[in-house]
Amino acid sequence: MKQKGNIDADLFDLFLTSGVHLEYAKKFLVPEQIDPVDISAYLGPVQA
Repeated sequence: MKQKGNIDADLFDLFLTSGVHLEYAKKFLVPEQIDPVDISAYLGPVQA
């Protein structure tokens, strides 16, 4: 979605780096549902 311009790239990067997605997961999911994710693959400039 970021690559296609469907969401703001800077906002998406902030969402990942802030850790809010992990806070949500820890609050609403059981540990077995939380997969480790290397966010570095999703950060940075949009590739054309």
